[in-house]
Amino acid sequence: MTYFDHLSNVYRSVIQQVMADPAQLPSLPASTFELRKAVQNPDLGNEALAAICSRDPGFVALLVSAVASPLYNRAHPPSTVSAIVGVLGREKVDRLAMVYSIKSLFVFRSIRMKKVYSQVWERAVLTSGISALLAKKYTRVNVEEVLMAGLLIELGTLAILSALKEVSDFPSTDEFDQLCKEYGKSLAAIMLKKWMLDDQVIHVIKSSGCWFDSLSDQLSIADVVNLGLYCALKRTNSGHQLPPITEVAAYRKLPQAAQVVDRYGILAVVNDHEEEIRSIQKLLAV
Repeated sequence: MTYFDHLSNVYRSVIQQVMADPAQLPSLPASTFELRKAVQNPDLGNEALAAICSRDPGFVALLVSAVASPLYNRAHPPSTVSAIVGVLGREKVDRLAMVYSIKSLFVFRSIRMKKVYSQVWERAVLTSGISALLAKKYTRVNVEEVLMAGLLIELGTLAILSALKEVSDFPSTDEFDQLCKEYGKSLAAIMLKKWMLDDQVIHVIKSSGCWFDSLSDQLSIADVVNLGLYCALKRTNSGHQLPPITEVAAYRKLPQAAQVVDRYGILAVVNDHEEEIRSIQKLLAV
């Protein structure tokens, strides 16, 4: 066995140990669990829910930015937390709480890991922004659900990074990509179950990158997130081998006017709404 084969086995062993003991994976903040529990309590009014939200100024900033963003197109967005909760509704507040929590879960010390994390997070935010735009324009699905799913699409990659953070020799790019292919979706599913998210979110993650699969004729959350991921991979020159977008199952569900493709193989609507996508990305950076 060569040294490199030995390292490859070490990486797999570390990841398999983490999969066997999910307690080693990042947990959602207690404040997020408290807020999600409050959202599901029908006896708790908007004022009480707003008071819980207000304990975290960062989350309040996200709510204020969200309700004023192009996602909602409100000429006069509310400014108080209780009014924002009333306008958005409990389910949207719940999903935005998840969006807010995700970024804070992964902290890395090594320069190499920080660089990989930055690239992965940038791609996740771009995926989320493009997916939300497509969902808003062409579906009736919950846009906040799409925002969250777009960010979670890279959860398996981030989980593998987290599992390897104590390893002295970080894998090469090819090795890391292979580990993500082998373990990414399984690790993501384990984390989502640990966080008590519903099966629909897990389905979206498991469907990511399955370019030719289609369960219905209607654009679903999984479809728009897959289209967002495809365009993000193209935009970031990820090196992934991608089929022409015209062969992607979700593409064929778009209205004909939305099927225009630019010379780079990306949906033209993405370029046409660049400013709106950037505003959504900015929202996710709060």
